[in-house]
Amino acid sequence: MKPKGAGDTESGPPVKAKRSAKTAKTAKTAKTAKAAKTAKAAKTAKAASAPAAPLAVRYAITLSGPLSLFQASTKYGLALALVLPALRACATFELEADVLWGPTREALLFTLSGGRNTSERAGESAGGDVTALESGPDAGHGGTPAERPEVEALLAAFEKQDGGWRAARAGEILSVPGLGVCVPDVTFTHIDTGQVVHLEVLGFWSRDAVWKRVELVRAGLDAPVLFAVPARLRVSEEVLDEGLPGSLYVFKSVLARKAILERLDALLDAR
Repeated sequence: MKPKGAGDTESGPPVKAKRSAKTAKTAKTAKTAKAAKTAKAAKTAKAASAPAAPLAVRYAITLSGPLSLFQASTKYGLALALVLPALRACATFELEADVLWGPTREALLFTLSGGRNTSERAGESAGGDVTALESGPDAGHGGTPAERPEVEALLAAFEKQDGGWRAARAGEILSVPGLGVCVPDVTFTHIDTGQVVHLEVLGFWSRDAVWKRVELVRAGLDAPVLFAVPARLRVSEEVLDEGLPGSLYVFKSVLARKAILERLDALLDAR
């Protein structure tokens, strides 16, 4: 038998080994592609099931007074200035005000922007210092904006918490999309059940504000609200039917604790 030389090759086994290697490579590629496809499908499904990021909510609030319906007035200057502590308690705000400036009462536009987030960033960049707007007893978000006297008196009357309800300054804006909003002054929490009822104290100069609140309740306001209405507006408490998530409380000069407790319990029973 002729011995195999260095240039001799064997056609059988090498071809089989080559085919086996190619088959293994193909199987590995297919497996990798399948795994990648599965991972992509899982990632897509996870993204589809993830809750949408909440959108930022912005509200436009117009502040005015009854005399401004007839002519520009400086009568409300101090009252409007007292809004600043409440604005500073917001995360961010933008303020525009029409002012009559100086002895000549020149009509100018006053603008201001800021808020908690702006103050925090300014404080960090300044090494802890903040602007003059943030100075004073109510500086920063640790201060509490001043409330109307009747609201302060009501909060003080509920400090004992012996009527089944706990009262605190409200921090929510209630809305019916496409119809309007209301901004409660006080939030009451039932001590035993934890259920919440809000209170908004309305001004004495506009009956339209009362009817707008009535529309909000009838349209399905998402939280029970008690609206305190000055008696001089001559609005009946019966304009809102029983069973609705809202009611009117007509008062003369003082927000009576006993009367409010009765109406809070009635709203709780209606639910």
